[in-house]
Formats: sequence, structure tokens, C-alpha cells
Amino acid sequence: MKIALAQLNYHIGNFEANTKKIIDHIQMAKGQGAELVVFAELAVCGYP
Repeated sequence: MKIALAQLNYHIGNFEANTKKIIDHIQMAKGQGAELVVFAELAVCGYP
């Protein structure tokens, strides 16, 4: 199983931008063969 870890710079309180960034990185990781992509616990809300 290929796992991708995503450590990104999120925008605090910007749910829409953070969700788009997460989806974009899921698609990128999938294109590179990842079956699982792991993000920070509070990535959607952008909490640091």
C-alpha cells in the first residue's frame, strides 16, 4: 500500500479554499499511485 502524507499551508477559517486544496492534493497523490492520503487533523478549518 502506498501512503501519501500531506503537510500543507492552510488558511485559517477558509473552509472552501482548504477543501479545494485537500481535493487537489488527493488527486495528485492518486495520480502518483497513493491509496491513502493523510492530512492534518484540523485541515479543513485551517487550525494551525
